Amino acid sequence: MPGLIITVSAIAMGSHGAPIKFMPNSSVTVGGSPAAQFVPTLLVTGCPNPPISGGPDIAIALLPSSFTTKVLSHGQPLLLQTVSGPGNSGVPMQPVSSAGQTKVTAT
Repeated sequence: MPGLIITVSAIAMGSHGAPIKFMPNSSVTVGGSPAAQFVPTLLVTGCPNPPISGGPDIAIALLPSSFTTKVLSHGQPLLLQTVSGPGNSGVPMQPVSSAGQTKVTAT
C-alpha cells in the first residue's frame, strides 16, 4: 500500500502519548530532512504508563504495512506514514499525525 515516506521530522506518539524518535537514514533526504531509517523496533521515550498497567511502553514492534517493499536504501526499506505496531504493553501506537513531508509517496 502506498504511503508518504517518513522523515526524522515526523510526528508520532506511542499509545500513551510519549514521543517516538526516528533514526536518520544518511543516504536519503526528503524536503531537506533525512528519511527515517528502517529498524524492526521503534523506541518510545518517556511513556507515562505505570508498570502496574503493563508499562511503560519502551518499544514498538513494526507491522509489515509500516515500511516500503519496492523502494530500498542500501537494501533496507524506508518507513511509511502507515507505520504501526503494538507497544510492549500490547496497545498499538497512535497513527502518525505528520510524515514530516507531503511530496514523496512510495510502496
